[in-house]
This record gives sequence, structure tokens and C-alpha cells, in this order.
Amino acid sequence: MPPHPFDLDKLKEYFQPHIVRLEGMVEQARGFKVVSAETNTTAIEMGSQMAKLKKGLEDVRKEVIAPYGDVVNGINGAVKPIKDLTDKAITSLKGKIGAYNAEQAELARRIAQKKAEEEAAIRRKALEEERKKEIARQEKERQEAIDRKARLDAEAKAAGVEAVEVKIPEVVDPGIAEVVIEVPKDIASGIVRTAEGTSFTVKTWKFKVVTLDHIPDQYIIKAPDAKAIQAAIDSGVREIPGLEIYEHSDVRLRTK
Repeated sequence: MPPHPFDLDKLKEYFQPHIVRLEGMVEQARGFKVVSAETNTTAIEMGSQMAKLKKGLEDVRKEVIAPYGDVVNGINGAVKPIKDLTDKAITSLKGKIGAYNAEQAELARRIAQKKAEEEAAIRRKALEEERKKEIARQEKERQEAIDRKARLDAEAKAAGVEAVEVKIPEVVDPGIAEVVIEVPKDIASGIVRTAEGTSFTVKTWKFKVVTLDHIPDQYIIKAPDAKAIQAAIDSGVREIPGLEIYEHSDVRLRTK
């Protein structure tokens, strides 16, 4: 009978005879050479005996851990239902928190959008005033040039000389620069701290397949279907393009 299932030192002692026997045979097998029919027979006997001892060790191991398995399974069975219910409840709460955060973020975005539009309207109005002032300045400058030309023409005519050329500037509308409405991307962090914990939102990029045939080859994993290939070989197939099908020898030992 194995010792008490929770006395680890005694359990190790319980395994020791099996381990010692196997360690000796493992060491012997490492240096053993098969060079003749006699040594081949010895190797078969050694391998079979080691397999038998290994199976005995495994049987003892199963015998020892059986009580642990019963306890673990019992404990897991007792807590699993409430764990599953708790996970579902947490997932439900996360969904509700996420929905609330999304609503608050959208509200904040709309407020920020309205504020940005109002600021843009003020900026456009200021630019329009600057435009009007610039046009008025140009018109005044043009009128002054026209008046100066008229005065000089009159003086030249009275003196009997050719009139002096005066450049009359054109009025050019400067227009208004485009006002870009910028709304901050991360308006609300969604971080909420309480006495029990903190809730926050983490944004990550995900994907879902829409049309498989349109995905570039560099993003497609191509690998042989090992199960399908082996099934075909087991059924007698010996030629498959791209594969080398060969016969493999595997030595097996059967204990008595």
C-alpha cells in the first residue's frame, strides 16, 4: 500500500526501488553495443525488461496519484459551476460597461465636433474680415494712384509736356484659407476608478475574413495535411506529387 497521499517524502521513497532498478539498466543500455546475434538477443531482453519495469513504475504512479485525482476532480466539480456563472456575469458586465463607455465617447465626440465647428466658424469670420480689410486697402491704394495720375496729367498738360506714366495697381482678391475642422481622436479614456478596482478600455485592431480568395498569399498559411496524407498512404497510395513516400522500420518490444 502506498503511504499517505500528502506525505511527499514517503511517496518519493515508495518510488525509489523502481527508479534505482531502471537507472542501473539505463546506464547499462547506454554503453551496450549490438554486434552479433548473441548481443542482439541480449539487447532485446534488456529492452523488454526495461519496458516491463517502466510499465510497473507507471502502474505504481497511477496507484499513488489516484487519491489526488479524486480530490482534484471533486474540488473542480464543486467550484466549476460558480466559476462558469461568474465568468458569464463578468462578461455581461464588461459588455454593459463597454456599451456605456461607447455612448459616453460618442457624446464627447459630438460635443467636441460642435465645439470645433464653432471655433472654425469664428476663424472663418476672422479670415473674412481680414480679406475685406485687404481688399479695402488695395482699393484705397488704387484710388490714390488714379487721383495722382489725374493730378500729374493735369500738370503735364498745363506745362505742355508729355504726361508721366503712373502705374495703377489692380485689386486682387486674396480669398480665404481653408479652415480644417479637427476633432481629437481619443476624447474619452474610459478610465473609472473605484474602491474595488479600475475599469479601462483598451483599443486594438482586429480582423475578420470577408473574402478568402482576395487575401494575398503572404497572409495565407499553406501546410500539408499530415492526417490526410497518412490516411492515403495507409490505404495504399505510394505516389503523391511533391512528397517522397518511403518505408520506415520501427523496432518494437513486446513484453511477456
